[in-house]
Amino acid sequence: MEYKKIFVEQIHIPKETRQNSPIMLEIENLVDEIQKAKNQNSETDQFEDQIDTLVYDLYGLTNNERNIMANVSKQTQ
Repeated sequence: MEYKKIFVEQIHIPKETRQNSPIMLEIENLVDEIQKAKNQNSETDQFEDQIDTLVYDLYGLTNNERNIMANVSKQTQ
């Protein structure tokens, strides 16, 4: 998959705040778990699903928006 700089630059990345700091920390911890699992040739789907949910929370997505994202994600796999 190729990413064009012009489009990537338009993605809003939330800054860390007191309110979202626990979510960001949990994402970081899950990324560490994914790296460990990959080093052991283990599955990472459960960690990736948890990250998806946390990112949806971080962006304040509605259930409908979450469903749309889940469907798009399935189509790109």
